[in-house]
Amino acid sequence: MSKQSNTIERLLELDIFASRWILAPFFIGLIIAMLVLLLKFGKELVSLLLAVMGLNDHDAIISILTLVDTALIAVLLLIIVFSGYENFESKLSIGDH
Repeated sequence: MSKQSNTIERLLELDIFASRWILAPFFIGLIIAMLVLLLKFGKELVSLLLAVMGLNDHDAIISILTLVDTALIAVLLLIIVFSGYENFESKLSIGDH
């Protein structure tokens, strides 16, 4: 019984360890979300640049804060992707960077 118990335990551990790859599609989805944020950032930046002379101070500040907020969300997503992948999937082979 002990040998069978060890075999079952070993198989369970292998299954749990292999299940970490379930997270990979989430990381890919977050990268796609960063691309969406890039498009939204570009749209907001173009709107700001085209309307810069007609905006009052309040609207300009709101537009700039929207850009900052979008950039910070993108950075947060990147941190999540890097740390999650590095911790749960595989070490990144990025050379001298």
